[in-house]
Amino acid sequence: FKSSKTIFLAIMSVVILRRRLCGAQWAALLLISVSLALATVAEGRGGKKGDEHPSLMGPALLLLSELFHATMLVLQEIAVQNYWSDPLALLSASAVFGVILTGLA
Repeated sequence: FKSSKTIFLAIMSVVILRRRLCGAQWAALLLISVSLALATVAEGRGGKKGDEHPSLMGPALLLLSELFHATMLVLQEIAVQNYWSDPLALLSASAVFGVILTGLA
């Protein structure tokens, strides 16, 4: 599912950042999507013998987390371009924020 972040990030950069992708980039995204789908199907078939209804909760949560991570990366790029002059300061602030959220959880 790590490749799904690449797909989400590319699509969100087109939608939010108004970037344009060339045909080769769209073809690469399509290839990654197909490969990800094949890997997911192959992984699902390798489950336990008696399990007729595999749970989709795990893969759905993984995809959701990759979507949120891609969103964070796009928003960080916007923050660096418009608000933060030092990318390292933004990274440090993000890390502190993440530690605080993890501590609260």
